[in-house]
Amino acid sequence: MKTTSHLFIDHIMRRERQEHLMTTGMFMGRRGRGRLRVATLLCYLELHYPDWLEIFNNVYGWCTIRCYGGPSQLQAIAKKCPPVAVAVARQKLEGKSFSQCSDLEFKVVDVCDAMGWDSGLVKRELRALQWTSGPGGFRKSGVLVELSDLSFHFRSRGDLTDDQVDEVLDFLTSRTRKQEQAELRQLDRLADALKR
Repeated sequence: MKTTSHLFIDHIMRRERQEHLMTTGMFMGRRGRGRLRVATLLCYLELHYPDWLEIFNNVYGWCTIRCYGGPSQLQAIAKKCPPVAVAVARQKLEGKSFSQCSDLEFKVVDVCDAMGWDSGLVKRELRALQWTSGPGGFRKSGVLVELSDLSFHFRSRGDLTDDQVDEVLDFLTSRTRKQEQAELRQLDRLADALKR
């Protein structure tokens, strides 16, 4: 459990950004127990350190945009949709060319952080790309927006000192040990009851 705690704390408390998405697949153990452990750790932290962590509902953290109108359609939506423009600009800085590209993939939280927008607003803007309005009402635009990769969604301070990180790790270690001891006592009581 301590290994999970270290990975978890390094991921959320050592990063500068405020909003985080952490894919549930990172913690897949046998029968999904890893995901449950991380959800439990998040709840422990939110209850014990309410000013340091705020948990939201799980969300899809990866966005794929496919433009059936080709590269010119992708360039057109990048001009009218700020989240797409930010995603394209970030990837251009990394050396990717979009002159022959009609698909775009990016992490939603990276765009949210770069823009300072809430992830719900960004996703609403992205989903709206699939429709155009006209005199006859709404019709499909030829843009497909897919959201995938279920992730834990939370906001943390991200500016903790080494002493504060140690305090969090000590708290999580102590809390999980207490929980393990309580569950072992319950198993002992169950075994005693079954022997009778």
